Amino acid sequence: MAAARAFKAPLMELPILVDGIESEIDRHFLDHFNHTVSRILTLFTDDSNPFKEILLPMAIRHKGLMHSLLCLSGSHLASRDKSQAYNDRQQYHFQCALTNLRTDEKLNASATGGSKDPIDDPTVAQTLVLCLRSICNGETNGEYRPHMDAARHLIVNNQSQNEQFGLFLFEFFMYHDVSNSITSLDRRPLLLTEDFILPTFIMQPEAGALLGVLDGLFGYMSKITQMRDKIRKRRMGKLEPCVDYQTLSDAVTIDNEIRLWHPAQKEDSDRFIAAQLYRQATWVYLYRTIKPSVRNDKIVDAVDQGLELLRHLPSDAAAQSILLMPTFLLGCAAFDERQRPEIEKAFDGLQSYSNLGNIKPAREIVEIVWRMMDEGDENSWDWETIIKNNGYDFLVT
Repeated sequence: MAAARAFKAPLMELPILVDGIESEIDRHFLDHFNHTVSRILTLFTDDSNPFKEILLPMAIRHKGLMHSLLCLSGSHLASRDKSQAYNDRQQYHFQCALTNLRTDEKLNASATGGSKDPIDDPTVAQTLVLCLRSICNGETNGEYRPHMDAARHLIVNNQSQNEQFGLFLFEFFMYHDVSNSITSLDRRPLLLTEDFILPTFIMQPEAGALLGVLDGLFGYMSKITQMRDKIRKRRMGKLEPCVDYQTLSDAVTIDNEIRLWHPAQKEDSDRFIAAQLYRQATWVYLYRTIKPSVRNDKIVDAVDQGLELLRHLPSDAAAQSILLMPTFLLGCAAFDERQRPEIEKAFDGLQSYSNLGNIKPAREIVEIVWRMMDEGDENSWDWETIIKNNGYDFLVT
């Protein structure tokens, strides 16, 4: 008894329960991811949200993915609250996430062609989460590129055995991949690759986490991007006409396909309205591609119709998470000055809803396009080059 009383047990330090969640700030990051960040990245707001249903359970078992989710959440908080403590902590998680990727033996072997062993799903998920961090931070120097390139490599060479995760990965990557091509001169969609084969697990489009991928609209957008490349080359070479017969024929075919396309969503839902907006934006993209960059009643009417659809989407609707790209395209087609305050209001609404950092540079480019339009500058057609000439490289998602 005396010996027992004499013994002074040291206070044992308990191990970390979940790798990555190590402090009070980390717990705050986790809550913010669950309640806010996961909501502003997808059409889902309930328990079927793939960020909560798929990625979060994965992260509990994989410290690299948990660090990635926490740095994404911390980036969003730091940009919103301007907190140095949040910024320092999200940088810590970012470095931990990168270290995990750099030391992943399977990933390194796959990247060098030394192995065909499947990459673990959480490692694949990390690449997209880190790409989202770039969007959150409003990075404009192409910081997203290595993460998108890694995701592309894994999409092509690594098929997940988890069908639910495989579908989420495919849809999420394709959405960002096609959207990337709308603002870049050298990023072209995987959908345009001749030997690319669509996965066999494609599901019903109304169940998608985003819009455009599963319902076919992004296939049309990819073809329009390809068309823009051809027209841009002819414009640079001063070849007349800029739109040759084959391009015109392709445009007429796409125009007919867009007209025949119908939303798969329920007609009384916000998703149905958002799907119609995407259809409208796709047609606007086509028109702005094959027509001179001058005001015309057709494009004015088309933008008016797009703005009418925007008005019917509540400011707190989940669809706000996917409206930057169509808002950007409508903005780049707003020749009528009376339309511009509503475009600005839409950008304000997106900023209030998500506070994602890429909204500001997207709006800045649209305002430059407006100035060029008003000056009668035909180069207002080429917003991709405008973005490059302003030293920007960002995702409009």
